[in-house]
Amino acid sequence: MKLVVHPEYNRLSDWVNEIPSFFSTKGESIFKARNEIKIFDADFGKIAVKSFQVPHIINRFAYSFLRSSKAERSYTYSLEIQKRGFGTPHPIAYIELYKMGLLHESYYVSTYTDYILLRNLNQNKNLQGEEIDILKAFARFTAHLHKKEIYHPDYSDRNILYKKEGENILFHLIDVNRVKFKKVTENMAYKTFHRLDFSIEMLEIISKEYALQCGLNVEKIIGEIKRKKKVPFRL
Repeated sequence: MKLVVHPEYNRLSDWVNEIPSFFSTKGESIFKARNEIKIFDADFGKIAVKSFQVPHIINRFAYSFLRSSKAERSYTYSLEIQKRGFGTPHPIAYIELYKMGLLHESYYVSTYTDYILLRNLNQNKNLQGEEIDILKAFARFTAHLHKKEIYHPDYSDRNILYKKEGENILFHLIDVNRVKFKKVTENMAYKTFHRLDFSIEMLEIISKEYALQCGLNVEKIIGEIKRKKKVPFRL
């Protein structure tokens, strides 16, 4: 077993160490597909734990000897995202369990955030001022993210959280184990938003604001989304 706990959370080491023994029977499941995310009400507050699917044999070998596991990348990439000035639930720890020398189970542990999934944003046809402000703020957030060489290949509305605090609109990235820290090319930028499950009107607002911030061609961004989604767009 490999256990890494962030120095700020050493007091949680004993509790984190026991996660594999109680994950399946305790906690509130908030997402379950290939992986599962549970929220635990511990004495020290709410904690989020992501259990990764046991990888197939080739990836078990790869994660054991050739590259970092998804749990380790979730931890280290979250720290890097924060270092570059962006929000993500604070990493607490990651756990790796091995069988016959190969990775078997793995867990990523983070603080719980009360931010809202971006996919829950009101999608009424008649967008109000607040929704438009959030969409434009999200576009500016994305532009800033890319200027800091952070690229999320799965940039969907399930992997972005937001929260209004007074006049400010804040964002958090989640599911970050596939994030790339590299220069975001123009071609990559044009492909950014096609995974967002938003209405045409919402995508237009986001694309126009992003293009304005990055000096890109809004028609190309819209065209890429249109090609991927195969839906009609108007400018």
